[in-house]
Amino acid sequence: MTDNPYQGTHRLNIHMSRGNRSGVRSGKGSNAATPPCEDQLILDLAIEWLPFNGPSSEDIWLQFGIERTQFWERISCLLAYRQWAWLLDVPTVRALSEQSTATLRAAQRSTTRHYPQ
Repeated sequence: MTDNPYQGTHRLNIHMSRGNRSGVRSGKGSNAATPPCEDQLILDLAIEWLPFNGPSSEDIWLQFGIERTQFWERISCLLAYRQWAWLLDVPTVRALSEQSTATLRAAQRSTTRHYPQ
């Protein structure tokens, strides 16, 4: 068991469907909860690994088939939408935003080429 202050209390336990925040499908079989969407799974993974500077590139690739930079770009975009931000508390949003910014800046620095003048 890890001492992750973000795990459990801040995880996105609400399954959302488009236009339906209750997490329940309408119509036949309305008792069935919608499965978590990829955005929710991405946020869950980021929150779970937040105390450890985020998930490894390998974990991200295996679960979502995207590069680490794309993962943090997606987190950054998700945090800009109210749909997701209202599900998280302020310290978690802030920590995710800071981790996203730091990771993306580091990636940008490593790909920036310096040419002699």
